[in-house]
Amino acid sequence: MSASCSRAECPPEPMPGIQNLSDGQLYMMVALALAGAVFAFWSVWRNFVRARIIEDTPTARLRSAPQGYVELVGEARALPGRMLVAPLTGLPCVWYRYCIEREVEHSRHGRGWREVESGASEMPFLFGDGTGECLIEPKKAEVTATVRKTWYGNRRHPVAGDVGGGDSLGIRIGLGGLSLGRRYRYREWRLEPGYLYVLGWLETTRGTDGTLSTEVSRRMREWKQEPAVMLERFDRDGDGHIDAGEWTLARGVAEREMLAERARRSAEPATARIRSGGPGGAPFMLAGRPQQALARRYRLRAAGSLAGFALAVAVVIYLVALH
Repeated sequence: MSASCSRAECPPEPMPGIQNLSDGQLYMMVALALAGAVFAFWSVWRNFVRARIIEDTPTARLRSAPQGYVELVGEARALPGRMLVAPLTGLPCVWYRYCIEREVEHSRHGRGWREVESGASEMPFLFGDGTGECLIEPKKAEVTATVRKTWYGNRRHPVAGDVGGGDSLGIRIGLGGLSLGRRYRYREWRLEPGYLYVLGWLETTRGTDGTLSTEVSRRMREWKQEPAVMLERFDRDGDGHIDAGEWTLARGVAEREMLAERARRSAEPATARIRSGGPGGAPFMLAGRPQQALARRYRLRAAGSLAGFALAVAVVIYLVALH
């Protein structure tokens, strides 16, 4: 640095290798740093909002909970006769997500993992808090699992019961985390029966909530998908076709059947469900941990993202000043 150049006036000294970058490469680095800053800022906002929602939403009881967006704490359990089994470990649960990855060679970056199979359950399960019960429909939920497992093997699908190293936090044990002679990595997340924190959209429906005409049309569509059955029931002249008169007859039968079914359903109790939805895309959360721990987790994520945002902005400022 020149003696006549003050610290405030002089550009920063370039890091080793930076001075060899072309303008195009420098612009690319600035663009990547800007993208990182935008993503980090979005992550700060997302995690902070979730922490505030968890902390600010009052906990309701099912017996007196209003229809709409609610927070509940209780116990999860499977529907009678419909216990779910996680596909990789074969263990019972009320919800699972899994991922199978294959080890691959990268010419520049050494070894890595490529996803070859994944999935998540969408089967409803029961939730109760001592004052009532409802169904949880986990589709589109942000789930914080009770158990998370990671292990390795040399087959596409692990052998039942062969769950290798790793604990409930998904940290693999053994030889510094290296996988010697193994080609696949298995990951599984499970919600087990027991404690459950719920934040979602509560609605109570009855079997007669839909219109009769809609149900009749649905029944007619079902019959049309089985032409042989429809001909057997309604082809009165035996010509192999359903004419206008026979179609009217079929519709009348469908209407009587649906009226009888609606009468039967009207005697059944209303069904309460919790699912995704709500105003402004409010998050649907299921967690096998207390809400205080969940809120703290989101705040820590927000703090980490804020640090990442500050770092990305500093990199952008440095590169612009250097240019």
